[in-house]
Amino acid sequence: MGPNLPIVGITADYEPQHNENHPRHFLKAPYVSTLREAGALVVILPFQFSDKDFSEDIAQWDFLDGILISGSGPDIPPSFYGKNKEIENNDWMVDERFLFEKALIKKSEDDATPCLGICSGLQVLNVSRGGSLLQDIPSSKTSFLDHKSPHNIQVQATPSIDWLPNGTYQVNSFHHQGVDQIGSGLSVFAKTSDGMVEGVFDPTHPFLVAVQWHPERLLSGDNLSKMIIRQFVLSCAARKAEKNKR
Repeated sequence: MGPNLPIVGITADYEPQHNENHPRHFLKAPYVSTLREAGALVVILPFQFSDKDFSEDIAQWDFLDGILISGSGPDIPPSFYGKNKEIENNDWMVDERFLFEKALIKKSEDDATPCLGICSGLQVLNVSRGGSLLQDIPSSKTSFLDHKSPHNIQVQATPSIDWLPNGTYQVNSFHHQGVDQIGSGLSVFAKTSDGMVEGVFDPTHPFLVAVQWHPERLLSGDNLSKMIIRQFVLSCAARKAEKNKR
């Protein structure tokens, strides 16, 4: 892609203060290395606790050519999709992170910045569009698969994502929550054999795609993840080129 590489902002994970350890924003290294190998420059995007309206900050981030909503260990508080907490002793995401990532998705929707959601990034996208989540797949008995181990998914692409071939693929998996009701305007392109949603996209957007697995942690021979990462970076490069013409 040459020296003028697209700049992708990746949302940071967050760990609260524990004993004498300071709270920290962080990002696991495979996000950076995978995007860099695909031809993008990476900046890490931490949220601030000072304000729950992030629109003013995000409005100054037009230098971004792409947005990646990263995965998170903690789960989205169910109050954001109109439910009560159904599981005890769970690790919940701080409100500010969800609101920050929701605002970044809104930016992508407003100005067509390419956006890729990974793992809980898919869940944030779904909830931001009015969808809901299964708070715990095993206890919901909606899937017989182990979603914390590699498993197969079926991809059924459409003309909107014709760069993605149909077929069965093995992907990694590290989640216990999943999509219940699909969000407004989202289409499903990947599912497990028992119907659990694994990939969604907005067919009206140049690139607004989210997957439940972790394409940055590639399994051997995981061509599906490579295709998704490559297409995301190509979309970011196209966005950069379009902005440079203005």
